Amino acid sequence: MTNQLDLIIAAGGVVVRQGVTELEVVLVHRPHHDDWSLPKGKQDGNETNSETALREVFEEVGLVCELGAELTPVKYVEPNRRRDKIVHYWIMCPLNADEAVVDGDECDELRWCTVEQALALLTYQSERDVVRQAWAMLYSPDSV
Repeated sequence: MTNQLDLIIAAGGVVVRQGVTELEVVLVHRPHHDDWSLPKGKQDGNETNSETALREVFEEVGLVCELGAELTPVKYVEPNRRRDKIVHYWIMCPLNADEAVVDGDECDELRWCTVEQALALLTYQSERDVVRQAWAMLYSPDSV
């Protein structure tokens, strides 16, 4: 059983915009992990999960977003810390999609990708599953 003090809580988003021909999702490259990921980060203080998600997306890619549907949280054990972690995700719509820019500290690149590109580029299976769930909800809300 996980002690609540040992649980790391994080949140982020599947940020979508209308691309030239289809919806796109933003991904970030994190050089210290050398991975491609959805924008996310750890909870600060007494933030709610949704506040964390909005703040982290803004900090990592400079996007002010509106929350959409909440997605199924991802739970795993952090390999380097051996602590349980839960990441809460939301579908998000940016209010300023043309202003996306990486923060430089944690992320060194961002890409707007089609769902197929995102599924190929994302490093972690759990995040590919989150993107699949988001797309299912966006294109067929009654099927999820």
